[in-house]
Amino acid sequence: MSTGENIKRIRKFRGMTQKELGIAIGIGEESASPRMAQYETDNRTPRKEMLHKMAVVLDVDPRNISIPTGYREEDMIYRLLVLEDYFPEMKLERNLQTGDV
Repeated sequence: MSTGENIKRIRKFRGMTQKELGIAIGIGEESASPRMAQYETDNRTPRKEMLHKMAVVLDVDPRNISIPTGYREEDMIYRLLVLEDYFPEMKLERNLQTGDV
């Protein structure tokens, strides 16, 4: 999923309109809906500070919004733990011999 798709998915999950989210993160009332539409369609990329504001308003970790830029072990484990929250039947376990997750 792209950053825009993540913004839209989480915003809808929280029951907010584009305008409500835009205003909540400090965009003017007239520009709120068009700007959020640009972000959600990936026509515009929100800066790191804007992503952080969205994360605060949407009550999620900023890593849930932005697309992964690398494959650091810490980031991948975090994403797996998030998936575990959505799919409780999936359990992560550490291999006691190798230490791999």
